[in-house]
Amino acid sequence: MKKLFFLITTVIVLISCSSDSENSSSSGDNFNRTEMLTNWANNIIIPRYENYQTKVNTLKTATTTFVTNPNEVSLIALRTSWLEAYKAYQYVSSFNIGKAEEINLNNITNIYPTNIAGIETNIANGNYNFTLLSQYDKQGLPAIDYMINGLATTNAEIINFYITNANATKYKQYLTDIANQLKVSIDSVVTDWNGSYKNTFISSNGNSISSSVNRMVNNFVKHFEKDIRAGKVGIPAGVFSNGTLFPEKVEAFHKNDVSKMLLNEAIKGAQDFFNGKHFNSTTEGSSLKSYLNFLGTVRNGQNLSTIINTQFGTINTTNASLNDSFSVQVNASNMALLSSYDAMQQNVVYFKLDMMQALNITVDYVDADGDIKSNKLIQKYLHKKSKSITLAFFRLAFGLMMLFSLIRFTSFGWIDKLYIKPKFHFTYFGFDWVKPFGKLYLFSILNLWFGCIFLLLLVINIDLQLLPSF
Repeated sequence: MKKLFFLITTVIVLISCSSDSENSSSSGDNFNRTEMLTNWANNIIIPRYENYQTKVNTLKTATTTFVTNPNEVSLIALRTSWLEAYKAYQYVSSFNIGKAEEINLNNITNIYPTNIAGIETNIANGNYNFTLLSQYDKQGLPAIDYMINGLATTNAEIINFYITNANATKYKQYLTDIANQLKVSIDSVVTDWNGSYKNTFISSNGNSISSSVNRMVNNFVKHFEKDIRAGKVGIPAGVFSNGTLFPEKVEAFHKNDVSKMLLNEAIKGAQDFFNGKHFNSTTEGSSLKSYLNFLGTVRNGQNLSTIINTQFGTINTTNASLNDSFSVQVNASNMALLSSYDAMQQNVVYFKLDMMQALNITVDYVDADGDIKSNKLIQKYLHKKSKSITLAFFRLAFGLMMLFSLIRFTSFGWIDKLYIKPKFHFTYFGFDWVKPFGKLYLFSILNLWFGCIFLLLLVINIDLQLLPSF
């Protein structure tokens, strides 16, 4: 008995230790996660980061040109480079891992609406530290949007802030510092990926919470749910504020005609990542799509990967009718924006309930935004009618297991050995008066158990014939 206990304990410990290893070469389903991680790193993540880095370098150069000689030509060129950088950023914003997570790349790049009062205070004081949490909403691409599009209503008036304004030198310095901070941030991320981090990322190919696949999938789903669906559409449309609209909380508010463009870029980036599509190429590699296909994951008789891609098509169709400015769209016809939100929400359900469950990945972020529509969809999914074959099988398996256990106890003489012959039994406090049944009563109970199991199997046989839905 002691040897059996020791053996069981040893097995449990070994299993527990092995499950915590994030460097396991297997996820338990025989899918080659290393191949997928390699495709992500070499063909998607690093190329996208390098593209964004190139766009930021162009933005930095255009900023230097503008502050050196503020005029309409240099202002228009700066706006063009800013928009290109903003579009490129949509393709990397879900990669919150490694150096990007360490430096809070998303927070220092794209918190909107930007803090206008804070920016003006920084400019006036000339003293700020962009690494501080309190400075996150006073920098990044939204802050540049304000500096080149939101200072005034006309180009001439905006240019005068950098020429005739009493703080013209400070405005130039602040714009320069914001652009430089973007460059410093992305340079550090790209350097990290092209250094040792890529190998670290690929080698973490197991199925623990901290493994690369689990973290990337959580980041991908969270980004789609929180940043794209909620941030770009849901918040301005009043989904989380009982219908109160926020036209000023759209992305690139001061440019005010690129909301849809940035949303479309973000959607494309998400779909391409799901499909494992190489950056700037039609080639697809190992991906979440191929992972689901490998597992044979279906929903209502159709491949889940096909359903997700079809829904991406529905999202694009729905978004095509939106105004270029979501500020205008909110005030003109908010129902169209809500339709876009609902279309994206459906893929959130497919990602969080179907895909992550199929991949055996646990959601590691808190969904506390009060999303009533999301809860309703989840409740509908959990309460949908299903065939009772799984329940019937469980009843059958459980009954057979109990029957087998009783037969073992009887055949090995364990009833006598464990319940009748021992003179001492451990008791619960206050229940010392409870004594074991005698041999006659114990075997009577055993016969009663056999009878109950017979009836259980009989009921199961009826269930298997009828197989109702529940």
